[in-house]
Amino acid sequence: MRTLLAALALVIAAEEAQAASKVTRTVSELLAAPKGLRGETVIVHGIRCVDSAPGGFICEATVGGQKLRLDASGLGGGTTEAIAEKLIGPCNGIATLAKPTCTFDVTFVPTGSGFEDGVTIINTPEIDMSVPPRQ
Repeated sequence: MRTLLAALALVIAAEEAQAASKVTRTVSELLAAPKGLRGETVIVHGIRCVDSAPGGFICEATVGGQKLRLDASGLGGGTTEAIAEKLIGPCNGIATLAKPTCTFDVTFVPTGSGFEDGVTIINTPEIDMSVPPRQ
């Protein structure tokens, strides 16, 4: 019984540490310092995302004339089936980025960044998407 309780305490401590290491950032903050969060778990609220096919997902936002793009190779395990279905349906393809229905909260770990054609690009191997809370 003690071993079970000790193992449970370790799991809870690990989950709390992981939750504590998540940082919420605005698009403006990511545009100002795209390299500053490499390796950290970042949360961004209310960004438009689509299945860019083939082989990836793109999230974009523009603030003050500056464009941010998140490039992800895959979806994380925290993305629900309903959102995955939305991504292969009404949020499939770059042209659908303009649709308000393709707005999500995202969680990702930046692995690199760059600047191309006036766009700040942040790369991540996977991205979790969730439905933003209603305002």
